[in-house]
Amino acid sequence: MAACQPKVVEVEKVVTQEVEKVVEKEVKETVVVTEKEIQVVTPTPGPKRAGEVVTIRYGTFWNMDRINIMNKGIRVFQEQVEDVVIAVEMGGSQYRDKLAVQMAAGTEPDCGISDVFSLGRYADAGLCLDLMPACDARGMDIRNDYRLKGVEIWADKLVGMPWVTFGNAIYYNKTMFQEVGAPDPYDDLGGSWSCDQFVDICRMLTEATGKHALNVDVTQLHHACAGFIYGRCARLYDFREYSYTLNEPATVQAIEWLLHDLYEPGYIIDPETRDATALAGMMDPFSGGAVAMQHMSAGNVGTTTLYVGDAFEWDIAPYPTISGSPDENSSYVSCDPNFVSANTPKREEAVDFILFCAQEEMQNILSRDKLSLPALKSAPYVEGGFLTPPPNHTAVFDEPWQTGRLVTAFFHHNTLETHKIQAREIEYVMLGEKSVQEACDTMQKECQELISYETRFEPSSQWLLDFPASMGSCRA
Repeated sequence: MAACQPKVVEVEKVVTQEVEKVVEKEVKETVVVTEKEIQVVTPTPGPKRAGEVVTIRYGTFWNMDRINIMNKGIRVFQEQVEDVVIAVEMGGSQYRDKLAVQMAAGTEPDCGISDVFSLGRYADAGLCLDLMPACDARGMDIRNDYRLKGVEIWADKLVGMPWVTFGNAIYYNKTMFQEVGAPDPYDDLGGSWSCDQFVDICRMLTEATGKHALNVDVTQLHHACAGFIYGRCARLYDFREYSYTLNEPATVQAIEWLLHDLYEPGYIIDPETRDATALAGMMDPFSGGAVAMQHMSAGNVGTTTLYVGDAFEWDIAPYPTISGSPDENSSYVSCDPNFVSANTPKREEAVDFILFCAQEEMQNILSRDKLSLPALKSAPYVEGGFLTPPPNHTAVFDEPWQTGRLVTAFFHHNTLETHKIQAREIEYVMLGEKSVQEACDTMQKECQELISYETRFEPSSQWLLDFPASMGSCRA
């Protein structure tokens, strides 16, 4: 059965359009309905044969690039289950806020991507269906066959179905490195670099090109900066004590290194210049050639390949560490598990779809189209899959899963509020209104006071639980 090309219809409200055509053979058509804030992508079935067609609402913050890849798998699913329609509701940057309102009002989609930072709160409230019984019934070994960082299983319930993972690393412009004579992380440094080497390379790049060397949002301690912080033997949380460690001496020193050694000399691009690159039409500063390096996730491999084209050669390197040893490389890892609403009246169909998303057919599609590193352990290794060059070192995103050196965020009921506090305090430092120590003291106090939970988050990484003792150079 062939799929027709999508057509776009502008509307004032969120709607789901179903299109049926009766011809000599069945036709499946994709209708894309767009709105400023929310989009609905609805692959519709062919003529009904028996029974009523069930529409499953799937919520996500993903953009159209990712939905176009996901839609390939949706078509496969609908060829197998002809009486179910998947309506993909795209909430964009407002998805988390919108989902919170929907969860409170009982109007959430039947299933969708979790707001991973609020998943524990929803799970504690009984709003997410436990998917483990369904997985067990189908012989799916979640604990052994999937990449899990810990947030997926809450109080022994599978509330977040493994979907995709987003390790983070440093994308770098090999061509620019070669032009200025900067040491290449692989060709010259053996696949890793020390913090001192990293600063020296940033200096070389900035002085030789007149451009900022690196794009990283220094206000995002939990995400963009986490790999740098842990690489300097510092941490943001003590998971055993279930507390923040934002004003520990090592953490303060790591943040000072980021701000004083990298941001203040101009090696890290400032927010105003970053915004200017967007106004100039660049998809991002790295792809546009405005910086030599950029902190990005595995989810940017496919789009960077598209945006850069043949403009320059690029690759991906791990975060720098104190020692520069490849045996200590780690990565901040996020994930987008899927959930099924415990309140959906279409439970069977929603569960069928979410489990399909975690199985080989969909996971291999995500892998071959390089959407990101799939949660299914085998998927990146399929022919033409995520780990297939270019670029040459996408394996940097899988190595932390192999070694167990995974850095995650701290999940409790008020996690998102703590991120706002951290961003606010770092901005004060950037403006010269506070010292790093003063900002860290405030962050520690206010974030610690916001910790609230019924079930404690348990990271899957023993290395992270034992950090910094688990990192050899940190014991020196």
